[in-house]
Amino acid sequence: MPGENSVGRKPRVTDEEIIDVFQSAETPVLTTTMAADKLPIGKRGLLNRLKSLEEEGLLESMEVGPRGRVWWVPEGVETDETDYLKSFGKYEGTNIAESVEAVGERFDRDMREDRDELFRQ
Repeated sequence: MPGENSVGRKPRVTDEEIIDVFQSAETPVLTTTMAADKLPIGKRGLLNRLKSLEEEGLLESMEVGPRGRVWWVPEGVETDETDYLKSFGKYEGTNIAESVEAVGERFDRDMREDRDELFRQ
């Protein structure tokens, strides 16, 4: 079936991925269809998620016309770029999250240096 993966389950989309679609959009608001076109989730499933995010204060919406609705991220809402650090919970009491963060920062720094060196030539 369309929209399903090889084991017959629909792909999971995180709240952060949904919010990111709105934050990176070229327009200030999106319809459910516009957002669904950018995510591996159906319109009905996405609509339920959008309503849930609105209840949490992470999205706002407004009716436009008899059956239309537009959605946007209110000012001040940002996704947590380091949300992955929460997944290290079973390693609580260790410094694995900090180590991952340090490796990421070192990688970014090295890539910037390589880029700068490449374009200096």
